Amino acid sequence: MAKVYALCLVGLLASEGWAADTYTFGSRGQRGQDAERGRDGASGQPRSITVDGSAYSIETAGSPGEDAYGVAESGSSAYSCNQPYRPDYNLRGASGGNGGNGAPGGNGGNGGDIFLYLASKDKLSLLKSIRISNPGAAEGRGSPRPGRGGQGCYCQDRSWERQVCRWTFYRMVNGQKQGGWTRDEYIDCTEQRRPPYSKPYEDGQWEVSNTSYNRYECLNGYDGDNGRFGGEGRRGSHGVVSLIVGATAEAPRKVSLSSTLGEALGKTFELVNFDTKLNTGLTGLLASGSDVNDNYRLSTLYKQKVKIEWKAKANPKSSGTLDQDVLVRLEGDSINPVLDVNLPPILAKQLAKVGDTTVISITHVLKSSDPTKIAACEKRGGRGSYICEFTGACIYEEGACLPRF
Repeated sequence: MAKVYALCLVGLLASEGWAADTYTFGSRGQRGQDAERGRDGASGQPRSITVDGSAYSIETAGSPGEDAYGVAESGSSAYSCNQPYRPDYNLRGASGGNGGNGAPGGNGGNGGDIFLYLASKDKLSLLKSIRISNPGAAEGRGSPRPGRGGQGCYCQDRSWERQVCRWTFYRMVNGQKQGGWTRDEYIDCTEQRRPPYSKPYEDGQWEVSNTSYNRYECLNGYDGDNGRFGGEGRRGSHGVVSLIVGATAEAPRKVSLSSTLGEALGKTFELVNFDTKLNTGLTGLLASGSDVNDNYRLSTLYKQKVKIEWKAKANPKSSGTLDQDVLVRLEGDSINPVLDVNLPPILAKQLAKVGDTTVISITHVLKSSDPTKIAACEKRGGRGSYICEFTGACIYEEGACLPRF
């Protein structure tokens, strides 16, 4: 039984030897320098033309992207790779440095955007007098190759064993050898076999009662990874051609009215917007030899005259709203234009078309702008419209259903 126990103990110690700590020897190699990415090409200059039948030839191509420059350097190999001689721990060599990455070439510049202003759609034939070339430019070339990874430290001695001994102190009693003190730990005795402890008694000595071997290994260091290829840049694309009907490049256009109420009262403003769709067939509209994308933007101008009038009973100055902001935007499309009107919240409004002008009439100054109070008053549900005074009752009269100042 004792023999079986001893064999099991030796096996356990051997397996623990493989689980020993691992230390790195040598110094890791340096990473290689990356190549430099090529600069992007510039886009062509935008151009605006009023189409009136005059002949034009417009060249506004992008410029090429530059090639990548510099060299992707290789990583350096690990150094100081002197393997320690059979230590009581596992070893791994230091890794080599990674190779530098290649760099892509620069992207080609896009062609310049073109804005063509046409008085009306029935003058599309005038586009035949215009030749446009706005292609994108070529991309730059990437760096030819990435850097290679450096070499890791290699092991000269791949595995080894170290002997460990268990010591027991024996005494001589009546001329007989008797065991006594046994040290539980195993002591490395590869280099020399001598008692590692002082004698507890002079009439005895330490002897090796059991031996075992711990096994260790050395693993080569990893070689560094090769760098990545840079690849090519992206070729530039054609510039966008926009055909704008009903407007000229020079005419001022006001898409929204943004001012104080005092500045806007009594004045007429013309707001404009564009109904924009994506069409195809541009190459068939332009002069032969044009180098463009066949898709183009068709934007049709639509407008609306707007006027803000004060029709409330309250005096405009006493309302305290003349220095507050108003914002009126023309939205919708050319078929169904819509006005988005934002007034100070205590003002009630009505919109009416008078000739070619939309009149925004301020009809009431609200006693309260609290939406909860307004909703509570509207729930009373009387016939017709009514004005809420916020005095606990609703007064019904013709007109808007709004609180009166």
